[in-house]
Amino acid sequence: MAKCYDNLREGRECKQTFEYIRKLDPYNLDFMDIYSNVLFVLEEHVQLAILAQEACEIDKYKPESCCIIGNYYSLQNEHYKAVNYFKRALKLNPNYLQAWTLMGHEYMELKNSTSAIQSYTNAIDLNPKDYRAWYGLGQTYEILKLYSYSLYYYKQAYLLRPNDSRFIVAMGDVYAKLEKWDEAKRCFIKAYTVGDYEGSSLCKLAKVYEKLNEPINVAIAYDQFSEDQKILKSNSTLLTQELSQAYKYLANFYLKKMKLDNAYDAATKCLEFAETRQEAQSILSQIAQSRNALREQEQSAAGSSTNVDMEIGSNPVQNDDLASNNQMNQINRHVLSPSLIALDNSDNPNINDTNTSLNLTSNQHMSTEPVNQATSSSSEVPTNSNSTQIQQDSDSESEHFFSNFNIKKRPLN
Repeated sequence: MAKCYDNLREGRECKQTFEYIRKLDPYNLDFMDIYSNVLFVLEEHVQLAILAQEACEIDKYKPESCCIIGNYYSLQNEHYKAVNYFKRALKLNPNYLQAWTLMGHEYMELKNSTSAIQSYTNAIDLNPKDYRAWYGLGQTYEILKLYSYSLYYYKQAYLLRPNDSRFIVAMGDVYAKLEKWDEAKRCFIKAYTVGDYEGSSLCKLAKVYEKLNEPINVAIAYDQFSEDQKILKSNSTLLTQELSQAYKYLANFYLKKMKLDNAYDAATKCLEFAETRQEAQSILSQIAQSRNALREQEQSAAGSSTNVDMEIGSNPVQNDDLASNNQMNQINRHVLSPSLIALDNSDNPNINDTNTSLNLTSNQHMSTEPVNQATSSSSEVPTNSNSTQIQQDSDSESEHFFSNFNIKKRPLN
């Protein structure tokens, strides 16, 4: 069960299960190397040190004990000592798969790419289904800027674990470095839908949309990223920096759209981060100026409407004439037949009288088709087809983007 939790990346549950196993059999070192990996990922320094000391006291010549001690030194950033203990584990058991993979990680930390590739290759030779070794090879070749090789190894890891977001995000990063923006976009959306383990797929997706010049989708991605971070409350330094940039972009985006309340909220969030505090103050001053300008426009519009009402109310004779004219128009419309009302030029000023012939003396049936055509043609308003198409395209792309997330789209434009 503990191994299942480890494969599902349920670190806390895996740790609790191993603690229960150690209470039942404290001298059993089988699978304790997996337990040390879990403590390493969770950065449990004290518990990993206790486990390493107990393993050394129980059997220091067991390969699992050497692996546990190697993980302890790796967590202490003593990578040379970690490599020595992994080598000792391999001398005791040359087919110890986990030791080869972990030694490859340590060589990567030491910037020894050749030895790292050799270690990962040996691990794959022992077990071609070891996704950690494939992923490590992809990382090594990405550091060497051999992106085609890196992409191949990431795909191999992805085929072994198609629902692991780390591999999908890694492929998206490589596609972005190769400037294959559409493939990168699909990778980041896929990573988010399967459950982003590291929480970085949305901010990476927003950067791709910036390259594609799609500001609406950039705002949607950053907005969802900020909402997710409110729930997750991650302490990662990288995610904190990305969050500050997300709020800064949203503040500028809302300001351009004249959504001043939303822009104010985003700019206020920017004040919480040191790297965006100065720009946030500038945005807030612009928001204040925009609000003052809108307030002055409303006051001038209200003043002009008041003056018009006063001029109309000060001329009672003109008001009486207007009322009498309205009454006569109503009486005339009741007198006219429906066919004449349809041709009344006062209500339909676009109808050309010269093209319409009326025979009031005869009782023949009158065809209204030309009138309907003229009315429909006159009611058509010319529009800019290009601007309409751009708006439709942006709306359809944002809808498609959100349909992949299966979440409700927020009104941003």
